[in-house]
Amino acid sequence: MKRINNKKARKRYKPPTMDDVAELAGVARSTVSNAINDTAPVSKEVKERIFKVIEELQYKPNNLARGLRSNRTQLIGLIIPDINNPFYSEISKGIEKYMNQKGFSVVLCNTDYDLAQEKKYLDKLIQVNVDGLIFITGEQDLNLIAEIHEKSNTRIVFTDRSNSFNNDIPIITIDHKKAMKDMTKYLIELGHKNIAYISEPTSMKTLRDRLEGYKEAFRETGISINNSLILIESVLQTNKIKRGYEITSNFLAQSPLIPTAIITTSDLLAIGAIKAIREKGYRVPDDMSVTGFDDIETASYICPGLTTIKQPLSKMGTLSAKVLVELINGNPVEEKQIILEHQLIARESTCRVKQK
Repeated sequence: MKRINNKKARKRYKPPTMDDVAELAGVARSTVSNAINDTAPVSKEVKERIFKVIEELQYKPNNLARGLRSNRTQLIGLIIPDINNPFYSEISKGIEKYMNQKGFSVVLCNTDYDLAQEKKYLDKLIQVNVDGLIFITGEQDLNLIAEIHEKSNTRIVFTDRSNSFNNDIPIITIDHKKAMKDMTKYLIELGHKNIAYISEPTSMKTLRDRLEGYKEAFRETGISINNSLILIESVLQTNKIKRGYEITSNFLAQSPLIPTAIITTSDLLAIGAIKAIREKGYRVPDDMSVTGFDDIETASYICPGLTTIKQPLSKMGTLSAKVLVELINGNPVEEKQIILEHQLIARESTCRVKQK
């Protein structure tokens, strides 16, 4: 019996090359390279044609060879504080999608709000010479980040935070103060005056800005602020639904003044608060309106649907990635602080104060 050499019989797979992409797209090889790396202008029409061919061929750029030529690793470090929070997941997806299109790989580092863990990640990322870093909110070691920015060639972008130490690092965020002021005024217009405020620690400037927006809404409408209704967590924690439940439950059990509305600084806190309110025998929104912040996907599916501030999470991620790629390619970024529009989404968790 004649034996067949399977290795010779099998047709060897040859991965598509940049030349294959150029030929099918009807452009020069250099044009394909420019489209992928943003190293020179390529028209929208030509770029769309190139990326369509790339998708059809399932072409994968040779990042190792390209890195050796350009002294790059094509690696991006993404630092987030809570991988279980859909807020961070949505932004991260936007970042990863754009980076994949540009031939970068994203190294995701979840810190659980632990600065020591963050330092370990950053030390490793700098050792492997990542081309850039994106930090999504949370508390960071600002001195360490400043040192990385000043002493290394690593480009840095902040997402959804206020830059309190270096105006040269780009930020993609919303106007947190105005967003919370809009929400507070919305409740005041519905007749609410006793509005409780549940917040994560104000050590983060974005949360200080939100608290200031809450207070400013009261000042501008001439209503006195009741500080006993302001509840601020002391430590950043990952299980926000549980914390929202515990804070609200303890507050309603101890407070002599029962509010007609509760504002929270995240949708997850609001979800926990609603459970506690119901367990205490109150109805949402008939007895107590509740609002969140972020507009994660769950916000529109819980019952009642959650009134919240919508942050454009996917867009924030995409823009963060785009700005970082520009910096890596040596292109100037004129706008260092990009403020995106927020939106107040009114759902069934809020209503006008009932006359008793």
